[in-house]
This record gives sequence, structure tokens and C-alpha cells, in this order.
Amino acid sequence: LYKAVPSGVERLPSILPPISDSIGYRLISLASKDSVTIFAELTFLKTYINSVRPRLINFGYVGSFIAELRANHNENDLMTYVFCGLLLMMILFSLANFIQGANPEFLYYSGYALFLGGMLLTKAMYSYRCSTISFFFEEYFDFIMQGLGIMFYMFFMQRFLNTKTKHPFLYKLYNTGIAMLVISMITYSYFHYFSNNFVIENLIENSTKVLLLVMIVVFLIYSL
Repeated sequence: LYKAVPSGVERLPSILPPISDSIGYRLISLASKDSVTIFAELTFLKTYINSVRPRLINFGYVGSFIAELRANHNENDLMTYVFCGLLLMMILFSLANFIQGANPEFLYYSGYALFLGGMLLTKAMYSYRCSTISFFFEEYFDFIMQGLGIMFYMFFMQRFLNTKTKHPFLYKLYNTGIAMLVISMITYSYFHYFSNNFVIENLIENSTKVLLLVMIVVFLIYSL
């Protein structure tokens, strides 16, 4: 934040509230009956859901303001936690099958449920929280967890359906999907950490999701 002064602008000290997930808040102090012009320098996150909600909040009400902001989405979070519980049961079921029958494909299935469940859980835990960890998941790691989860599912389908001998077309389709996910995650990571070209980074994520949908349609047609 900067304030206007006769000679131009003067940078204000960055004073944050003593709350763990409030790095998007800054203290503005004014004397009684005083006025000031404030300028804000903003840095966007590398995500497509950037939003700015300018509010003036009394210092003592920042905590309740953040709590109210989260409370508006409690029902969505509750449904997400239910799905995470179902995925946890799938993980335990798959591990039990692996221990009893030593079938390696169930390890792949548990990996799928683990990464997809982790993505949903962190989405519920850190959404509408203004912290470094929430930005990390929203910017980058949720797509990586999704990609790893789907990749483990493709490994599971290859072995569970024995596609290498019984369904060569599906075997090649899943190999193509696995290679696509590996390439997309590597290039996505490169553009995220070594480039500021968010357009290409976002294009990689969206293109990957569209191609996965195409693979689903091809699989359904083949199955029919």
C-alpha cells in the first residue's frame, strides 16, 4: 500500500493481522477527522479465479469477518468431506484386497483415491483462506494431484481389465493418456515456476482436461 503525499507517493509499512490466513490484509491507520488517498499495488496469483474484494474492516473485527466469509460455504465443504470419506473407504478397501490377494492393481486404485481425495480435501480446507499454503494448492498442486490420481486410475484399469492381452486398443489408449499426463504435468510445472506466461500454463491445464474428456468418450464408445 502507498499513500499520496505532496511529492508523490509514500510506501506504508506492511502490517498484517495476527491471524494465520490473512496475508491479503494490511493495516491503515488514520488520525481522527483525517483523510488520505491510498494506492494498492496488487500481484495476481497464477490461477483463473483471482478476485479482489476491497473492504475497510475495523482491526478488532478482522477475525469475525474471515469466519463469516468461510461460513457462507460450509454446506459445500460438508459435501466435499462426505466424498472424501467415501474415497477413504475406497482406499481401505483396496488396501485390504491387496493384503489378502496381493493384487498390485488395487495399490494403483488406492493411489487414485488418495490423490483425488487429497485434492478435494485441501480444496475444502483451504478455500476462501488467504494464506501461502492455500495459494500453493490453488495455483499449482491441485492440478498435479488430479493428474497423478487419474494416472494411477489408468494403471489400475490396464491391469484390472488385463488390457495388454484382452483389449490392445484400450491398452494403447491408456498408455497415450499416461504419457499425455506426464508431459502436461512437466510442462505445467515448468511454466508455473520458470515463466510468467500464465496464458500457456492455463492452456495446458484446460487442454489436458478436454483431452481427458475425449478419452472418456472414446472409452464409452469402445465399451458399448
